[in-house]
Amino acid sequence: ITTSSPLPVASVGNAYSQFIEATGGTSPYTWSFAAGTLPSGISFSVGPGTSALISGTPNGGSTGTYSVTLFVQDITGVSVSKQFDLQVTDLSITTSSFTNATQCTPYTTFLSGSGGSGVYSWGVSVGNIPDGMTLYPVTGELSGTPERSGMNNFVVDLTDLSDSTTVTKLMSLTVEASVAACGGPVSDLAFTDDMVMPNATRCQAYSETINATGGTAPYTWAKDNGLLPFGTNMNTTTGEVSGTPNQFGAYLFNVILTDSLSDSVSKVFAIMVNTSLCGDAGPGSGGGPGSPDGDGGGGGGGCFIATAAYGSLLDKNVTVLRDFRDTHLMDNPAGRAFVKLYYKYSPPVADFIAEHGALRAATRAASYTLVYSIKQPMLALALSITITAGIAGTIGRRRNRKRKKT
Repeated sequence: ITTSSPLPVASVGNAYSQFIEATGGTSPYTWSFAAGTLPSGISFSVGPGTSALISGTPNGGSTGTYSVTLFVQDITGVSVSKQFDLQVTDLSITTSSFTNATQCTPYTTFLSGSGGSGVYSWGVSVGNIPDGMTLYPVTGELSGTPERSGMNNFVVDLTDLSDSTTVTKLMSLTVEASVAACGGPVSDLAFTDDMVMPNATRCQAYSETINATGGTAPYTWAKDNGLLPFGTNMNTTTGEVSGTPNQFGAYLFNVILTDSLSDSVSKVFAIMVNTSLCGDAGPGSGGGPGSPDGDGGGGGGGCFIATAAYGSLLDKNVTVLRDFRDTHLMDNPAGRAFVKLYYKYSPPVADFIAEHGALRAATRAASYTLVYSIKQPMLALALSITITAGIAGTIGRRRNRKRKKT
């Protein structure tokens, strides 16, 4: 069973869906619920292909952490089981929609949440708020003067600072064009495709193009944040997303479209990768899930150990580590060799960490220094020099004391 525990957090009153995936053995598989209790409103069912499904809407009064054990058996009788933890929180984002904004006109609105301790932090994990606007993490205020017209969709994160529980919600803010307010012509550069792209199927070739209109050609496309399906890449000159997905699931990613005059717009897109059998190759046809040999994923595969520690591929710290890998490791032979070894040996380590809360906390604590060093390299260097100088000074003083005694 390849799905990690704990499962993503569920929120009271909000729809929840999580596939549980298995690989290896001889298909077809038979899934069953072995032990434990699911939250009220959440049920277990057999999913498509090789997967099972935990889904539903948690009912009020079901907050807490639940442990369940799932059992899967292949056609030859070989079986395995695995325990999963699922946290249900009453933390939720209560804002349902925004009123439209107007280009070049000041705009202010507030995101609101409920549940948890009431001490929150707001952020955006996928997509971008309109250019010229700011989301204030303490108050949830979204304000500024939007510079470009169009629909902006983005994933809002709400974190309870008392225990770091985080819930997310996809939001959209439409900025209406206004020549009068901007005092001149406005760009008509835009995407022409819907947010939800055609579904892909695991281990089968996929190719879809994100199209554009308006502005001044030629265009360039770039993935800004979020995740492409692992095993796929985006062509920056055509907007084509292609490759062979090697992990099932729903993927959200933000695309920035820029024309020859440097006007740009962004939009979040979604691709659902349906699960399917992939023969004896295991979870992916490109050397396993997230294999560097398979390229893709908007920057290779997932950071298994970091994802296990932080509980989500889209956690901000996981994103920092993944971007460091793509920018500084995958562009040289030594870095690629290290990444290949990491993907070969880290999955069982990640599974072990994911199943032990103390190890998850310790791994997070150990990673903070690395994440900070990546985000603030000069400050980290200065701190390292200061610490090194302090240690050297301490050693020097101890040696001087010894000489005086002798």
